[in-house]
Amino acid sequence: MKIRSLSITHSISKSKEKKRATLKLEEDIQNLDIIMNTAPTEAVQTNLNDKKVELESMREQKIEDDIDALVNNAGSGNYKKMMETTPEILESILDINVKAPFNLSQRCAPHLIKTQGSIVNVSSISGQRPIGVCPAYCMSKAALDMFTKCLALDLAPHKVRVNSVNPGVIITDFQRRAGMSEENYAKYLERQKELQPLGGAAEPIEVAKTIKFLLSDDSSFVTGQLLFVDGGRHCLSPV
Repeated sequence: MKIRSLSITHSISKSKEKKRATLKLEEDIQNLDIIMNTAPTEAVQTNLNDKKVELESMREQKIEDDIDALVNNAGSGNYKKMMETTPEILESILDINVKAPFNLSQRCAPHLIKTQGSIVNVSSISGQRPIGVCPAYCMSKAALDMFTKCLALDLAPHKVRVNSVNPGVIITDFQRRAGMSEENYAKYLERQKELQPLGGAAEPIEVAKTIKFLLSDDSSFVTGQLLFVDGGRHCLSPV
């Protein structure tokens, strides 16, 4: 099985941050390789803010080959309230979280139809549960969730399944990249012990295992689903 896993590097300018992002991508791919027990997962890194660059990168990396699965896992967020969100921040978040999955799914769909493959969008609990300090992010993930359902109906006649993984808090650098300080991040992780009933923040492998299920024949009659990987957090209110 070939899995096209996409990662974002568009906004990274400092070498340390770029190295961290690259390592994060490699860790994600290793997690998928371990649990899929199939051919090595192939990752494509590209500028998801620029459709022309994005599609050119796909051609250069031979994304036109047979594709069994597409995992849209790039994501961007920012802890800015509505009045603090500039047009540039909003545009960047929508480019990465909404437009890129749409464009890449559109590009890969003809190949997935040939293989009767599968698409998994990596969304967030925030697509279904509002958070006041990051409205642009929540809005973008809500749009991605609706895209998942619409595309599932669109591609069902071709036997292509489309599902979403909606994680709660996972131990990654996402919160730090979104602007959270180390002190606040430590408090944030501690609070997850109450908000995520199964035991606090989860490791990335939990998301990878869920992606494996949605890509495998074990979910052959599952499409249009938003599968929460949040330790039960979506059952609680508030988030």
